[in-house]
Amino acid sequence: MTVARRGGRPPRVAAATFEALRQRLRSPPSAYGYSGERWTGALLADFLKHNYAVEVTARHGRRLLAQLGIRGRPRRPIRGCAGDLPAPATGTGAAPVKKSRPAPGALDKEISLKRIRRLSSSGLPLLPFVLALWDLLQATVPYADNKVFLADPGTNPSAYLMNNPDLAKWVPIQKHYYIDAPPEVSGMRISFGEAFLARMLKKPVWRSEEWTLPYFYRSEGYNEFLRPLGFHHMAWLVFSEAGKGFGYLPLWRGEQMPPFAPDELRFLALAAPHITHGLKLAYLQDASGNVASAEFLATPDGCAGIATLDEDGRLIALDSTAEAIFSQMALLSGAPVGPLDRGPNPAAFAFVSQVLREIFEERGRASGMPPPPFTRIYSHRTGIVVTLRGFAPRDLTGSRHFCVLIELGELRRHRRSRSAIRWALSRTDIAVLDGLRDGLTNRELSGRLRVSPATARSYLQRLNDKLELPGLPDLRRFARDAWV
Repeated sequence: MTVARRGGRPPRVAAATFEALRQRLRSPPSAYGYSGERWTGALLADFLKHNYAVEVTARHGRRLLAQLGIRGRPRRPIRGCAGDLPAPATGTGAAPVKKSRPAPGALDKEISLKRIRRLSSSGLPLLPFVLALWDLLQATVPYADNKVFLADPGTNPSAYLMNNPDLAKWVPIQKHYYIDAPPEVSGMRISFGEAFLARMLKKPVWRSEEWTLPYFYRSEGYNEFLRPLGFHHMAWLVFSEAGKGFGYLPLWRGEQMPPFAPDELRFLALAAPHITHGLKLAYLQDASGNVASAEFLATPDGCAGIATLDEDGRLIALDSTAEAIFSQMALLSGAPVGPLDRGPNPAAFAFVSQVLREIFEERGRASGMPPPPFTRIYSHRTGIVVTLRGFAPRDLTGSRHFCVLIELGELRRHRRSRSAIRWALSRTDIAVLDGLRDGLTNRELSGRLRVSPATARSYLQRLNDKLELPGLPDLRRFARDAWV
């Protein structure tokens, strides 16, 4: 590896540095926040400039990729060959790498903007809407795995939606360091007062550099709250219209990820008005009511908690996962309660007890719990769905209490809508996936769709390309295992 400069032979770089660069480039560009799955000379030149303060031309970047043994442009696949990539340069007997789903950052911004417009008119409730938004943004502008959405926090800056219930334990810490703490502790100019919130509404995208103080990365708030979560720099999206806020979305990146590029910030600014329109519709949706068991789909990570009640339906114990689930319901319902961060919180316990008693209360019973065993599915107005399964053991004193297993999930129709928006699936694509999920052969599928076998094969190939799957067997596997 050499460093380009004017005059004379470029200086040599140490072998250890060269080998370290080789190891880093084994990860795709999307791992460092770039668009695309293959290294190019231009991408490598930008990477070296921001990470090593080394300036090279795109042409020299291609030379370096060849010296490092990193293939840039993929070879043109041979027609009929399943594997479209050669085996890695190192090692022997390695299987060829097959094409997989697009890596984060691989989705074209113009295509993503069209899908965000489709999402904005989908009429999904708040939680499915935000989940679909996270998927689209992560595929276009990659950022940290921990995701948070602040739902209209003008009156309650702790009204969060989170992709990981374990993040609920950080809410009181965030409140301590970034809502109640002065700037010398937080290291930022953020304050959730009316003046600051009014200032935020003036433009749709802010960068953390506009809010941080010079000593931000040495501050107590950063090192005690943001750094343990893997947060380093941020783009903050503001969703507002006519001076009214509808929500905020912080996109945090880790220390090893590059700053947000100008084209990424422009994309976010263009997407913000469409997202605002979708949020306005989402807040108007009411997904509460009875749900059939066939409509419930558990979350992929199997998130579940436990609550214990006495014979009169009063809550006497709650684990952290159940607490996080019901805390989100309470906050999004406008209840003045938060996570139980400092011991038992009577207001929070009263809210959970009220919700559980409303769910399990039988018609004609004034109070208490129905006789076990019982199973109920509860859908909150925002689209948060839980299934509750309970039994009633007796302790050593003979007293009976109720243990309730609370499992978080979503409605089947909401997940189908999210998938259709994420992959731009048409009604025909959805019908094809339904047929493949039911195990139909190509001939049976053409009969169900009332098209010729050749047309059915065209549908399959088009759908396979949309989902970025290696081949038709993988499409059938996706329909059987992942499609709902």
